[in-house]
Amino acid sequence: MILAPLRVLFVLLEVLILFNLLIVVHELGHFLAARWRGLYIEKFGIWFGKPLWKKTINGVQYSLGSLPFGGFVALPQLAPMDIIEGKADVDREQLPPVSAIDKIIVAIAGPCFSVLLAIAIATLIWGVGYPVT
Repeated sequence: MILAPLRVLFVLLEVLILFNLLIVVHELGHFLAARWRGLYIEKFGIWFGKPLWKKTINGVQYSLGSLPFGGFVALPQLAPMDIIEGKADVDREQLPPVSAIDKIIVAIAGPCFSVLLAIAIATLIWGVGYPVT
């Protein structure tokens, strides 16, 4: 009787952990590609809402929000996101222009990292196996 609610809670916790893992890996793909291509990175945040933790390292503000749903990388050279992310600390006009290939690489890197994570998880399940009832 009590096991059913605990099982539902456990499944919801698993979904939340996997969802957030996918988001972190996806946003990390954008972040690493932007760093590789020399773009200005303003912020890298996991989760939304009021920040529980934030720290600026080498000009990038890293943060952990209070709502465990999503993440973002603020790249002012790619697109104006003032409505979503708030006013940028740096004027976009002062930043050097970005080539189309750099924009494409940064845009594609997130989904590529997501696919690599899926392949890694599938390989792990294939190698270890999964319980069958």
